[in-house]
Amino acid sequence: MNEPRPLSTPLSGLEYYRLIRERIEHEDNLVVQRLLWLVASQSFLFTACAIVLNGLTAAPLLLPLVLIGVWVYLSARGLD
Repeated sequence: MNEPRPLSTPLSGLEYYRLIRERIEHEDNLVVQRLLWLVASQSFLFTACAIVLNGLTAAPLLLPLVLIGVWVYLSARGLD
């Protein structure tokens, strides 16, 4: 499909645009994937928190899960 070019061959304006466009799309896809994973994990942990708060005596094993979720959230906020 795309043959490699020698380093001395300059790119045309259209080729340069396509190259930069592909790189931006790739980074955008990475951001979207990371956000989807974050939302999925937070919804799972929020559900566990709601279950624990509604029936703390019925589900004593979910409390550690909630604490882990809070810890993950706080550690993720520190990465900003």
